[in-house]
Amino acid sequence: MPSSGVGLPDLARRRWLDRLRKPSPSGDKGGRGEDDEAQEEEDGSGSGDVYEPDELAEKVLNMIRNGRAMRLEDAVQAASSAFGARPEEVARRIYELSSAGMVAIRDPDPPRSVARFLREPAYSAWYWALLALVAGTVAVVAASPGAPLIYARYALGALFVLYLPGAALIELLYPKKSDLSQLERLALSLGLSLALVPLVGLVLNYTPWGIRLEPILASVSLLTVGLATGAVVRKHSYVRLQAAALGASARRSNA
Repeated sequence: MPSSGVGLPDLARRRWLDRLRKPSPSGDKGGRGEDDEAQEEEDGSGSGDVYEPDELAEKVLNMIRNGRAMRLEDAVQAASSAFGARPEEVARRIYELSSAGMVAIRDPDPPRSVARFLREPAYSAWYWALLALVAGTVAVVAASPGAPLIYARYALGALFVLYLPGAALIELLYPKKSDLSQLERLALSLGLSLALVPLVGLVLNYTPWGIRLEPILASVSLLTVGLATGAVVRKHSYVRLQAAALGASARRSNA
């Protein structure tokens, strides 16, 4: 995977960060007026817990804010040399700042095709893991039931029915990692799976195959793989749009 670039996020996040950095006068709501609170509601920065950087994270953040976008490796090395910190500590602070929306990490050369996107583990590891679980479930169910396999059938079958279809649909509907937290993705995946699988059974009830093991196994497999493949296409489009936006921002900075 090409080296990532690190820089500032969008303007709304930058305004939010500036407000966060201002000292709070005593006797008011942390130094924020009604206009500030309204702006927070508008850009979504007033909700949730506020990440409070430690001393090293503050230094790294100031270095990024005072400079231009740079390669992630260069940012880690520069901060490590300037502040006397280990590279892994700096990398962890940058990740925390990125998770809090205070800096933006982008791939300057994302995959240009879906085929290359699928070959990059950083982008498609979830897809191959999902396909491996589907294939493993089909293989275990198709094998002759025996004592060693019965518990694997129970475990993979529950995951296959209760989680995988909804997880694939969630990845399709919310391609951005920041759209939902991991807990929200898990909860929605379980709920949507409980909604999708009965619909598959309802459709099969009106077909010549009926509601039997083999048709259900094939139908849920095809549904899950189809949704996951659609999610891959959508995620690839989003990554390309991110790269285009980063390039446009860099050209404006250099102009």
